[in-house]
Amino acid sequence: KYLHTCAIVTSRQLGETDRALEMYDQVLELDPSLDRALTEAIELRDGKGDYQGVEHLLKVQLEGATAKDDVDTMLATFERLGGLYKDKLGWMSEAIDAYEAAQTLDPDNIERNELLAKLYASDPAQYLDKAVAAQVPILRRNPYKPEPYKLLRKLYTDAKRADAAFC
Repeated sequence: KYLHTCAIVTSRQLGETDRALEMYDQVLELDPSLDRALTEAIELRDGKGDYQGVEHLLKVQLEGATAKDDVDTMLATFERLGGLYKDKLGWMSEAIDAYEAAQTLDPDNIERNELLAKLYASDPAQYLDKAVAAQVPILRRNPYKPEPYKLLRKLYTDAKRADAAFC
């Protein structure tokens, strides 16, 4: 606890981010179950632009949430990992994996399903079947919306499947 308090003071009062991160690393090494210290370390690393460090800490957070069977924390962590991979690191396949894991925990999330559909569509050579399957629930919700049909045509055209593109 004392080391955690020292890390808080170092980062907030003294503004020494690097030294505070070293202290947070020591805190988490001694007691990885301190969720507050983990969250603060993630925020500091994110603010510093150390995205691979953020990824490591998010995976630590995910392991802790999995051990506790804390579905809400697991879901939030998968969402955050997906956003980190997609927006900060540009790793689309890892982003898709993280969002798919979140979708297995919360399959009724419409926004995440649409995001996955867009991510699948960004690489139809690798994810054609998943991209097409992701359009089905979107079409069931609103069959009169033209965008999914246009996207399906584009997906099939890019994959050089002319028959499917016109049907």
